[in-house]
Amino acid sequence: MSTYTLNNVKKRIRKRLSDLRENEEQMKREIETLQDSLEQFHRWVQSTKKDMSQSQLKEMAEELGLNIRVQFPFISLAKYFIVQQIDRQIITTKHRIQETTHRIRNLDNERENVYRCPQCNGLAYETKTHYVREDSRVIPITTSKDCPICKGKGKIDLNAG
Repeated sequence: MSTYTLNNVKKRIRKRLSDLRENEEQMKREIETLQDSLEQFHRWVQSTKKDMSQSQLKEMAEELGLNIRVQFPFISLAKYFIVQQIDRQIITTKHRIQETTHRIRNLDNERENVYRCPQCNGLAYETKTHYVREDSRVIPITTSKDCPICKGKGKIDLNAG
């Protein structure tokens, strides 16, 4: 007896596809935000190479979460720590962009698997084994038939009736 109905399976697939689209859009927005941050970090590195006032350096250090002295004679040292922190942020941001891009690519695999029939797990058929006693032996008899949900396709066609 089937534990799934075609209409329920189609509803679940449509919902999962909608969730996957939403996840992909969210991850793309996250990548855009990370790329904006990366551009900002590169601008900051360029800014530190120019003459900056103490207040500009202090403001940049605060934005980076650094609690350092930005005053003479420590200005060069402050710039060094700021650049080091920016470099760490750049590495972390690039890693997060790569990770998110990889997760987006994995959504394609998930999208493909969404259509797999849950009844037969994509095999397109169901097997049943029953046992027959003959003489003093038990003989397993295995029969196969097309899956009643996917009609022997292994995947669910959302357009099929």
